[in-house]
Formats: sequence, structure tokens, C-alpha cells
Amino acid sequence: PHDCPQSLREVTLRCLAIKPEDRPRTAGILATQLRLCLRPKLWRLLRRPQSRWGQLVANYPLLLLFLATMVPMVPVAIFNFSYNRDMLATRFESVLPLFDQVQLWINSIGFPVGIIIGLFLGYRAIYYWPRRGPGRNRKTTPLLHLGRNLAALSITLWFASGLAFPASLHWGAPDAADPLIYTLFILTLALCGLIAGTYPYLLVNFLSVRFLLPKMLNRDAPPPSRRELTRTRRISRLFVALTAIAPMLAILLAVLFRSHQQITLIVLSIAGLIGFLVALPLGRETDEDLESLQLLSEFVAPSEEPS
Repeated sequence: PHDCPQSLREVTLRCLAIKPEDRPRTAGILATQLRLCLRPKLWRLLRRPQSRWGQLVANYPLLLLFLATMVPMVPVAIFNFSYNRDMLATRFESVLPLFDQVQLWINSIGFPVGIIIGLFLGYRAIYYWPRRGPGRNRKTTPLLHLGRNLAALSITLWFASGLAFPASLHWGAPDAADPLIYTLFILTLALCGLIAGTYPYLLVNFLSVRFLLPKMLNRDAPPPSRRELTRTRRISRLFVALTAIAPMLAILLAVLFRSHQQITLIVLSIAGLIGFLVALPLGRETDEDLESLQLLSEFVAPSEEPS
């Protein structure tokens, strides 16, 4: 009938498949698939991605997660360098050589190290964790930790690089030190570190929960516990709230340090506001997916792909 739910229609068609291997292998699997029909949101989540975008994420997960992390970070790094250098050239020209030297070391060491560690964390969560092995914890999943681990890595690197120049100035050229320099770098550190930590987390967490985790669950990977899912929902809501702070910090910088780059800060604050408005539905979608995954406890085991 035309009003038959899509989930029930697909389960019925699989039962009528010509090839035996295309049908549910056991009565238990069939029962699980029928019970999934009563949970439409969970059924859609565990289903094989139908959109081209979802299939792209499922086929090239590490590449897409890498891009989701780097896309917000690269423009922030460019802004941080150009804004701080311009402010120093305007007010503290004598410390520019030291600034350029420190930035060269940071860009030559910090960024490559961060990329290598990030790729390792992503590879471990995507490819290594689903494999079975003795002593493997089946109640948690590194995929739920991947977003927060990458965010912690990003914030740590930004914190270290943001303190590198003030520390070098304090020890290498104490006569040129000025409280305004420390204030400038603390504020830009907070602004850029916040952007470089929150948006990659939200993007990576959304892609992991929407596309990668269901794919692994359908392959009999260890499901996350309800407690872990609840914790992830709380952390996701916190990161959504943190995105509202970025435009406020940009406005604060524009007020405290007036320069010809004020228009850049105003644009950044507007972009931060738009980013916050985008983060709200993104966080809501992720939260609903996590809530649906909590229903897995009603089933004996995740079924094979609904198709």
C-alpha cells in the first residue's frame, strides 16, 4: 500500500528477495529489523547513506574529517598571523624580527606535529577500533571521543603557540616588553583558539555520529554505552554555546586595539555570529542522532544494514 512506511516496505522486500543471501539470515535479525521499524529516526540513522554527500563521507572518512578540521583552522591561522604582525608593526616595530622568527618555528614544527597526531587519532578511531581483539572495551567508542580529542589537540597547540612569542619576548627582549603586547596575544589566542577548537569539534562530531558510527554498528562494532552517549550530548551542547563567545571577543579586540584592521574584526564578528546560527541546527541534529542511538539498548544487537 502507498501509506506503508518505507522501513517496513524495505524489510518486506528483503524477505522476498530472490537470492537467499539478500534475505535476513535468522529470525532474530528479522525481528530486530521489524522492531527498528517502530523507531523511524533510528532506522534512518542505521540505514546506508542515500545522499551522495553521505556516501562520500562513508567511503573517504579520514579525508573528510581532515578537511572538516582544517577548513575552519586555516583562515583562523592566517588571520592570527596577519593581525598580530600588523599590530606589532604599527605599535611595536622593534620586536617584529623576534615575532617572525618565533612564527617560523611554530609553523615549521607545531602545525606538522598537530596534523600527524590528528591523522593518527582519526585513523585509530575509524579503522583500528572496530576490529575485534582480546580485552577490547565494547562499551565505549573512540569515534565519540574523536571530536573532543581533536578539539583538545587544537586548543593545546593554539595555547602553546600563543604563549610562545610573549615568553620569547619576556626572556629575549625584556626591555621591549609591554603589557599591551601580552593583552593583545591573550585575546587573539582566546579568539582563534576558540574558533579552531569549537567548529572542528562540531563538524567532526556531526559526521562521526551521522555517518561513521552507524556504518560501524552495522558491521558489528562495539556499540557505545548510554552513559557515553549522554556525556557526548552534554559536551556537544557546551561547544554549541561556546561558539557564541567568538563574535564577542572579536568586538572586544576592535574596541581595545583600534587600527585599520577594525573592519577585519567586524567582518570576523559577523562571520562568528553566522557560525553560531549554523552551529545551532548542527548541534540539534547531532543531539537528535545521539538520542536515537540511545535506543539501541532496547535491541539485543544492532541489526545488519536496513539497506
